[in-house]
Amino acid sequence: MSAAPLNHERAIHWFGSLWPHARAKRCKIRDLIKPDVEPCGFLLIEDFGTRGLEGDVNDAWPRENGDNHFFHFVRAEGLSGKSGTQAGSWGAGKSVFARSSRVNSYLALSVRRNTDDVVLTGKSVLWHHEVTNRQFTPYGVFGSREGGRALVMPCADRHELQRFVNDFGIRRPVGLKPGEQKEPGLSVVVPYADTGITAQGLLEVVVREYFYPILADRLMVTVAGPGLPSASARVDIDTISDHALNAGDDALGRMLELVRWSLGEQGRQAIVLPEPSKEAPPRWDDDFLRPVEAALTDAVARFARGDPVALRIPVRVHQKQGEQSEASHFDLFLQKDCEGEGYRPIFVRGNIVVPHAKHRIAGVLAIAVISPGSLFEFLRLAEPPAHEKWVPDTLNIKGRYRFIKDTIDYVTGAAKFLSEALSAARAERDEFALAEFFPDPDDEGTESEEGEEHLGGRRSRHGKPPTDLKRKPPPFRVDKLKGGFRVVRDNATKTALPDSIRIRAAYDTSMGNPFTKYEEADFRFDSLNRHLEKASEEEIETNALTIRLESDDFVVEVAGFDPERELKVECRSVSSTEEDPA
Repeated sequence: MSAAPLNHERAIHWFGSLWPHARAKRCKIRDLIKPDVEPCGFLLIEDFGTRGLEGDVNDAWPRENGDNHFFHFVRAEGLSGKSGTQAGSWGAGKSVFARSSRVNSYLALSVRRNTDDVVLTGKSVLWHHEVTNRQFTPYGVFGSREGGRALVMPCADRHELQRFVNDFGIRRPVGLKPGEQKEPGLSVVVPYADTGITAQGLLEVVVREYFYPILADRLMVTVAGPGLPSASARVDIDTISDHALNAGDDALGRMLELVRWSLGEQGRQAIVLPEPSKEAPPRWDDDFLRPVEAALTDAVARFARGDPVALRIPVRVHQKQGEQSEASHFDLFLQKDCEGEGYRPIFVRGNIVVPHAKHRIAGVLAIAVISPGSLFEFLRLAEPPAHEKWVPDTLNIKGRYRFIKDTIDYVTGAAKFLSEALSAARAERDEFALAEFFPDPDDEGTESEEGEEHLGGRRSRHGKPPTDLKRKPPPFRVDKLKGGFRVVRDNATKTALPDSIRIRAAYDTSMGNPFTKYEEADFRFDSLNRHLEKASEEEIETNALTIRLESDDFVVEVAGFDPERELKVECRSVSSTEEDPA
């Protein structure tokens, strides 16, 4: 929600001491605002029905049991007290508040249930910098030092708390007025919010990314601000479909109906598939469904006429230590999209929608739900900080399991394999239908003893493929600039626009792979000059950048590299089964 901007006098009270640091040369804040001219527009985010930032505010180090939420939100970087059935586990989610601010800062007021008190704190995430010949670390904390302590303590002064409530339009009751009951939870203010953040944009994000917990009646969101048809918009189990319809996303509307069905009684009557081997990695193959062919007969008919189908898929999670495996499962809901071209498969872990898991399927709606258990924990550890996909080499999962990639592929490939099985497509598929995505085979191949053709080490059951197959052209082009590069659309008439692209950069080396031999000091995308049009940043890594594309005329420019060194740039799609390097 957004209230009226603060004028200069009110804003200087909260952010006056920040300006010398924000203006420091090394902080590299682009488009630094002029506090004596520009009012402080801000974004207000408040949660309700929660416990607030519980924990001892005097803790300077993390506790072994990880139960100090105040410490992890305010003092820690890259740490989280969440685990098990909670959402994130990297401690990086709070960074979105600072990244949404043009001064890389936020303030946070919390009513804490366990101690029944109110604290006001905040944080600035800048860079190592110098002010008046003094060196400062990147992280500044809002509060005060008491008794010469190094630890910055949150503000609990009633006058300052009331001023904060009044200035920023806090709706949470904080018990400052006579007879007023406190409402536990957290209220976050993002000052000088990025001008690209709008109420309508937030509303669309809520509908697109949080529909599952909303339809499960675990979440309700109200968005307020200029640009909406009314003063505020409420998104809940009863109104979310209308919001999807108003946004013109008919495919999402059909997906929401599948989600509603999956959460009902019929969705719980799933066909249970065979359990994979206890010793071998899980894999999909044509023989897998033979033990349940009879049970699937009715499902095939229902799928063909466009009715939803529920499947429960057992999975074994193989621990590396002791080489033991644990039985688990996930539920998959499939429906032929008879009215459109389908929607990206949805993978839900707890309340998180993992948006960029692989394997798109044309003409099919699919949602996979991973409930708490060993597979839930496995996939939680396989998520990078942005929780947008599952990868086999995160720091959290390395060395803890066997068959990591196989298990991830088994989960993400289920919708594609089973939708083909239900539509009887596997029996009639063309062995060379995907050949355009791979390099051209040798003209002659090699002959086996049985007279079958081998192509690149793989046996073909249909002899030679067509000789005129070519590699699919990439959907984008990378142009070199002085000290940087530009990525733009290419082959628009021959390729679909990816949802996202991942860009890596490195200086060329005389030996070895430059993308594994780069120096971190040379490649910090978060400190380079970045210019985006019709695109937005999803994730920034040391030498990589993930960009969500919004239109065919997108532009991504990055500058600030050494113009005297040879820059290597790799760009790949991350939103479909294929990856298109350029």
